[in-house]
Amino acid sequence: ALVALAPGAAARLRRMALATSRQRLADALGLAAILLVLLDLLRPSLLLLPTITAGGDTPCHYPTAVWFHERLLPSFRLHGWYPGASLGHPLLLYYFPFPFLLMSALAPLVGMPVAFKLGTALGVFLLPLLVYASFRLMRLTFPAPLLGAGAALVFLYVEDNPIWGGTIASTLTGEFSYTYG
Repeated sequence: ALVALAPGAAARLRRMALATSRQRLADALGLAAILLVLLDLLRPSLLLLPTITAGGDTPCHYPTAVWFHERLLPSFRLHGWYPGASLGHPLLLYYFPFPFLLMSALAPLVGMPVAFKLGTALGVFLLPLLVYASFRLMRLTFPAPLLGAGAALVFLYVEDNPIWGGTIASTLTGEFSYTYG
């Protein structure tokens, strides 16, 4: 059975469909621009080099990733004792282990140095996308999700207090676990 539309209803539906497609295009272009800005700073050509990251405490976390991958994960443990520094210290009690799990998953594919860099940088790329997705899940209307992703990009570039975590400065100085949660 066909449903008769009120006069002008078809035109309203066409306008709404056009507005929705324009909003989706604006969202796609906005998210692409955000990712391009991040890719300009954290270049894939450098992230994919088999070198160890330098800067801040980040190089100190590389042995943690290797020990986690080679010793802890085969024993199905997420934390343990690392004997490498002085008399040793507890490993991954103060850092979120998810990035190290991700690095371990990537290591067989790209090698540990590249997996370490990708695991370190991935949180930076995910933050704007996940803010966008969260705003969409909260049913916020256009342009709120895109503005949220833009605000996350601005937050990522904050350089004050780099030890707090979550920003690019803190990620590059070794506080990358905080970007994930």
